[in-house]
Amino acid sequence: MESLDFEGEVVRQIGERLRQIRKRAGLSLRRVALRLGQESKGYYTYLQRLEKGRIRRPSINLIAQYLAGCQASFSDIIDILNQAVRLSLKGETAGREVINQETENLPEPLRTEIRQFDERLGERRAEPIAKRVERVKRMTQNRIIRTLLEETLYGIITAPEAKEIEFEKLAGLCQFGRRVFSILKRTRNSPERGKGLIQRERKWAERQNLPESGVTTVLDEVRALYQEMEKQGIFAGQKLPEVLQKPCLPAPVKAEKRLLLEKQEMGFARERKKATAAGAIFVEMNRELKVENMDLKTRRWVMELINQLSSTAIEFDSKPEELERRFSELIAKSPDPQFARQVLLLFQNTYPKYRALAIKEE
Repeated sequence: MESLDFEGEVVRQIGERLRQIRKRAGLSLRRVALRLGQESKGYYTYLQRLEKGRIRRPSINLIAQYLAGCQASFSDIIDILNQAVRLSLKGETAGREVINQETENLPEPLRTEIRQFDERLGERRAEPIAKRVERVKRMTQNRIIRTLLEETLYGIITAPEAKEIEFEKLAGLCQFGRRVFSILKRTRNSPERGKGLIQRERKWAERQNLPESGVTTVLDEVRALYQEMEKQGIFAGQKLPEVLQKPCLPAPVKAEKRLLLEKQEMGFARERKKATAAGAIFVEMNRELKVENMDLKTRRWVMELINQLSSTAIEFDSKPEELERRFSELIAKSPDPQFARQVLLLFQNTYPKYRALAIKEE
């Protein structure tokens, strides 16, 4: 059932016009309700609210039924509807201009996202411009706060001293940081209570076996961030020229998730490099050994041996003793160990050319 997305004044004008139409037809509200097949007192009260403009978004179907009960039509209220459409378009244009002004100093990804969000929401419900602006301000404030917090946590878990900490512990430190920040926000006016709650969170961190040095670092950094935000007026919704100059993610991503995605991407890139190196080694050795001239059976095990030598060399590059042992096992298992040693010798001469492509130096 479609509703009229008009402001309160327009709804009151429509209600007043409907009342005039009913009076002109010499009907009471009860009579109109009876004509519509409704005998309950509740429906009579509903029509009364419609006339007084107290139904914020009356449905088109409701107004059509009312007009039918008075033997009238939409042509009797067309002037009000046309005026409402003009005001609605004018108000929407003005609203967009105000929203654009409120977001013009934001970084581009954030600015576009908030404007699009406001447009989508505006399509679903009528809302005064002041409320839309307030909603955009809150959204901007929350986005900046979340982004800066996640940037701070990301800096902590990617610092050199965090390199040896396992990922689950890093994720726990991020969770601890968010909980501390939430406490600082909630207890702005009661810092003593905040201290007690933070102490409770520290005990939680101990139960999770989070490293004490990491917990202390997160606590210090999050407190410093909170104090800087308080100083710049972020929580008060003031303009933040210094903050807005900082890089802002299109959408705040949890620090540990961002780290995991980057590690996965690095892993994919490393695997692609390994595959490229192995492929180059394979092509060169095939050419040198003239594999195409071998019988099918020999060709198969030689090609398989080249692939195994490449993957083994890349995997155990930093462990020469283990590498030699693995090579010896491959030679011993081959159908022709004597020829396999020739293949290994050629591989050992070829591999150094492509090693830098496959191996990431620490």
